[in-house]
Amino acid sequence: MWYGPIFGCINLNLGGKAPKQSKLAAFKNNVTFQNVFARLVKKGLSRYEIEGLPDTCSERVVKTALLYHGSVGFFEKEGSILALPAAPGSDITLNGDFKSMFVYGRNGYNEQVPLYVPGGANSAEVNKGVLRTNDKTPRGVWVRENELVYPFLNYCIDYADKIADTFRTLDVSRFYLKRPGVFVAEEQAVASLKKFFDSMENNQPYDIVSTGIYDVSKVNLLEIQSSVDNIKGCTDLIEWYMNDFDNLCFKNSNSNPDKKERLLVDEVNSNNEATDAQGDSFIEFLQEQLDFVNESLGTSLSVKINKEEKENDDIRGMDRDTDEPAVGGSGSSDSDSDN
Repeated sequence: MWYGPIFGCINLNLGGKAPKQSKLAAFKNNVTFQNVFARLVKKGLSRYEIEGLPDTCSERVVKTALLYHGSVGFFEKEGSILALPAAPGSDITLNGDFKSMFVYGRNGYNEQVPLYVPGGANSAEVNKGVLRTNDKTPRGVWVRENELVYPFLNYCIDYADKIADTFRTLDVSRFYLKRPGVFVAEEQAVASLKKFFDSMENNQPYDIVSTGIYDVSKVNLLEIQSSVDNIKGCTDLIEWYMNDFDNLCFKNSNSNPDKKERLLVDEVNSNNEATDAQGDSFIEFLQEQLDFVNESLGTSLSVKINKEEKENDDIRGMDRDTDEPAVGGSGSSDSDSDN
């Protein structure tokens, strides 16, 4: 298509002879998954912000390493502090802390870096690994994003798969609203039927077909059940998946509720409180990890949740259809205005 070379978009015009329907459907499935996956990864990267990074450290590298691998390595190199994706070595202490990590860069750089061990400065026993040696000078810290070092990317893949599949189900349901069945016809009627349904597919008005073209009694319909309810169910499910993913990103999924939900302010707020508590617990652990970096390498790193802007008070507390306060919302009453 014309915009492909300009914007680098995925080209849905496969060229040449028309592809098989199965191949085209698989291609569209992949495109839908990629689009949803890219959207979720962007949300995942915006969960929090890391402040106080040295100029030699890239926040993009740090956040992508934490998202993709669940960890990142900070280390000293020629008088500077660097941050790169890292994998732990094999030697561990009695507390299960790693003695070294392997860091690597996009240009092929890789190095094994000895690590500072929590509590190791105050106890030689805590600092010893399986090999019982303590001869390498530590100059790095391996930072876990969470206790299990579980990459958030796995959530992005899982939810992208579910949401993309629901989107494709929505597309199929929409298609069968326009063509609500499989038609079976004798050979002489097939070409006319194809022409008729091609015009429907292109959103053209229905053709007026002469009864002399073919005998309509020779055409039968195998009905496929599809209704507006199917579409509504898919859109509701997509919204539910997106809200659930937003909760994982510590974003209040009810920041823009519809009119019905705004009447249930207490229930909305209880959901937000659970999301906030989850985010606070996550940030507390990651900040402890960064505090050890600060202690070991002399940095001043901190992390905070990057919440989306909530709706303005006049939207969250007012009924958008009537400009009247929603139940439990803020807004001046008639008695207030009289005073």
